[in-house]
Amino acid sequence: MKTKILFLILILFSNLFYSQDKIQQQKSIDSLIAIVADKNAIVNKGTKEMLRLCTEIYYQSKSIDYNNGILSSIYGMGGIYADEQNYEEALKRIPEGLTLAEESKDYKWWAKLLMIEGVIYSNLGYSKRSREALDKSLYIVNNFSVKDDRHFIVSTIYESIAINFSTAPKANNDSMVFYLHKAYVESKKIEKKYIYRNLRVATFALNLGSIYVERNDIGKAEKFINEFELIMKNEKDKSFFIQFYNLKGLIENKKKNYTEAIEYFKRSLQLIHEYKLFSRELKDVYKGMAESYLGLNDFKNQALYLSKVQNITDSISTAEKKILNNAISTQNKSIKETQSSKNYNYIIAVVLVLIAASILYIFVERQKTKGKASKNNELPVADEKSYFSDETSQQGKEKPEKEVQILRELIELVQSKDKSFHLKFSEAFPEFDQKLLTINPTLTHSDLEYCALMKLKFETKEIAQYKNVTINSVESKKYRLRKKLNIPTNIDIYTWMLKVI
Repeated sequence: MKTKILFLILILFSNLFYSQDKIQQQKSIDSLIAIVADKNAIVNKGTKEMLRLCTEIYYQSKSIDYNNGILSSIYGMGGIYADEQNYEEALKRIPEGLTLAEESKDYKWWAKLLMIEGVIYSNLGYSKRSREALDKSLYIVNNFSVKDDRHFIVSTIYESIAINFSTAPKANNDSMVFYLHKAYVESKKIEKKYIYRNLRVATFALNLGSIYVERNDIGKAEKFINEFELIMKNEKDKSFFIQFYNLKGLIENKKKNYTEAIEYFKRSLQLIHEYKLFSRELKDVYKGMAESYLGLNDFKNQALYLSKVQNITDSISTAEKKILNNAISTQNKSIKETQSSKNYNYIIAVVLVLIAASILYIFVERQKTKGKASKNNELPVADEKSYFSDETSQQGKEKPEKEVQILRELIELVQSKDKSFHLKFSEAFPEFDQKLLTINPTLTHSDLEYCALMKLKFETKEIAQYKNVTINSVESKKYRLRKKLNIPTNIDIYTWMLKVI
């Protein structure tokens, strides 16, 4: 009996020591969280050090099952990657946090992680996914106890909803302005002691200024932009002035003060390179500079900056979209893996069914393909420097040998710089030129030839070699063709050409 009592006492003391040790570890983690949460942390320490601290918080918290530490570190990493426009890495981390926050009923972190997910999808133009995340975050904030950061979360949600309206196929400017004003008003409800209050108010003032610049309401635009400058003039982080100087440049363009506008754009570029922020920021500044040089009748520099705009637009609409799709796939996989621990038997059954279905499918396909031409007679797409997209290569396998041979000949004509290429192409695809001319009857022979080259997926460098022109000339031509054919900037021009016929 005494032995049992002694054993119970030892267990109680060991639990007490463990609890005290855990409390000490939590205090240590909380001190790291406080460092990361400081508004000047990124400016003082840099993103690499901030990511290192967030990673340290994450693993220390995991070792003692400290949910607040895990969730704050995931939110921190997601935010840093999102600010750097590294959306793939941001979206990889968020699902774990969403699952943990939901299971532990931590409504504050659940709402904040949904908010940042909605912001990322909004920035990438995935309006439907963004709105789903934002609506869920707003529901949580309005129906559960989320005292801390409430107005911060709500104001950010309204801002992202406004962005969604701006990127929709039929942009609703009135709704966009409505939600931006709601975000601005909500940000002013944040308590003054909250360290991010001024930054939020200033950000929404700047966004409203941007909207009114687009609406040519210069009076209101300058009012909000000046409010931003007044709030932010003593802040250490000057990266927000990238947009400020760009807007000042746009206003000077509208006033036809083109030389002053260029000076503002240059100040914006300087900050872009200093803070290593590219893509969208650069695109906006280059577009403004092209307009300035047009106003000064400097057509050479106008063409130069227009080609830079197009280069960035193409990179966003291809490489970044591909990365996003990978991130979405990874995110969905992560969610499924989390759920799998609760549904193990069900998944095993599904896998077995899929295996059986796959075997049946392979068997049927083999039966269908018997008697067809051998692989040696198929178009060697991979060896032809991927001139054709995956979609085209799949169609190519089903094309009759005569058409495959025509495609080979067209490629060889371009590679040998044979100027009879377009004539042969027009004979092979007569409907292609007709369809383009239906869209715009003013297209020249040169325009049609460029379109044919893009139809066959020749890269910019290869087109330049065939046409014996510079790469910038090709990019400028692509830009003009987009205008002539009314191809939206969010659609890849190569994909558009493939779908013409």
